[in-house]
Amino acid sequence: QTDAANNNSNSSMNMSEQGLTPGNISQTLNDSIDLHQQAERNAITRELVKKFVADIWNRGDLDLIPQVCSKNLRFNGSVGMDRVGHEGFARMVTTIREALNDYHCEIHSMVVEGNKAFCRMRFTGRHTGPLLGFAPSGKQVAWMGAAEFTCKS
Repeated sequence: QTDAANNNSNSSMNMSEQGLTPGNISQTLNDSIDLHQQAERNAITRELVKKFVADIWNRGDLDLIPQVCSKNLRFNGSVGMDRVGHEGFARMVTTIREALNDYHCEIHSMVVEGNKAFCRMRFTGRHTGPLLGFAPSGKQVAWMGAAEFTCKS
């Protein structure tokens, strides 16, 4: 018991010597809560982006678009394939998936901060339908790309 009492008094002295006061401790706790909330927000953003890629792009589940995407969605795709809103975006997904059999998007890396995510991705598929004015080649295609996502409540 003596050792425990000595340790406690030493800890108190150390806290006091370090300038820790009840106010500082309270601020530290508030900062910890803020970090926890930010970590939760980062996790939500990460999961939404993964769902967007896996379910909408890779599986082609267009019914999920209203659940995952804002009605004001603006999707700025490659080579002028920009689309606005749920219907425009659904048309884009359909066009890509019809032109590229076995279309797949793989997230290689993702950086998330709050409601923003930036992903480096690899896209693959077999070119079996017309796309961007090109006739089907039947060849396997692959390319790297990047995307920035903004998730809103």
